[in-house]
Amino acid sequence: KQWYQRRVAITAGDFLPAFEGLIPAFPAHSLTRRTRPLAEGGAWLIEHQEAQHKRYHDFLIYDDEFIDQHEEREKKKKGEKILDGYFLLNCAKLDDPQDICSINLTNKGLTSANEEDFDLFYNLHYVNAAENSLPLEAMSAFPVLQKLDFQFNNLTQTTLSPFHFTMLEFLDLSFNQVSHSAILNIGLLQKLRVLKLSGNELKSLPVNMGYPIAGKEGKCFARFWALEELHLDNNHFCDISTFAILGTLRRLKYLNLSKNHVYCIPFLEAIGSGIRRNDFNEIGRGSKSNATTPESNGQKRKKYRLRLCVDTTA
Repeated sequence: KQWYQRRVAITAGDFLPAFEGLIPAFPAHSLTRRTRPLAEGGAWLIEHQEAQHKRYHDFLIYDDEFIDQHEEREKKKKGEKILDGYFLLNCAKLDDPQDICSINLTNKGLTSANEEDFDLFYNLHYVNAAENSLPLEAMSAFPVLQKLDFQFNNLTQTTLSPFHFTMLEFLDLSFNQVSHSAILNIGLLQKLRVLKLSGNELKSLPVNMGYPIAGKEGKCFARFWALEELHLDNNHFCDISTFAILGTLRRLKYLNLSKNHVYCIPFLEAIGSGIRRNDFNEIGRGSKSNATTPESNGQKRKKYRLRLCVDTTA
């Protein structure tokens, strides 16, 4: 046992540990053959051992797996953290991925994710990943994710499709810098009911926000099909045409426009597939209002009942 440990230490130097028991790491040698310690050998034996040491050293240095591990260690030294299965288990302090139902990853300095590990977390319904720099698309690898807090992640663009986040119902993207194209892509999430875009420095919304998009093979995908609650507070909205765009969201029930530059709410009337503005309802500071369509000539028209929270404070 001691001679085998000595041989391993001599052959691999500092790159392989001296294990307590026999391991199948090197070709088998005769157990009856005695090896002479390096100090007792001649110059030719010392030179031979140094050549062997260099050979194993070169193998380890140029091995792809070793290089990958080395790069990961260097990234960690630079402060870059990767969200993977091992990191999730450590944060939850559990040993089995299926035991995790929710997890808090706030302010962990995460910059990238290993999506291949997320398939094992098939009971994870809620993730709080605020105050990181993660890509939003990576979170869709969680199979049954229903609620995601993604505040302060420096998010500007997304490449989402109708096949991302198939179970997601709640998405908080507050205090990012979401662009118009990103909003349109987020609208493709078919089960999204609550969307928070607070503090995104938005001045307007995409004109085609509530209109479907043509997909492959002639399929059409509706945008914001299930959206019921939308938070747009702490932005820079001032144009009342924003309400005409929001009027295309047929299932919207709650709209938060507090801390914007909105001073009036127009009455919206349905005309086929479009929206027509009739007149305006002036609102006061910090007031709340229910916007409905008026009835004329005794003919009943479809009403849009929308609960608004509006604060006109500049």
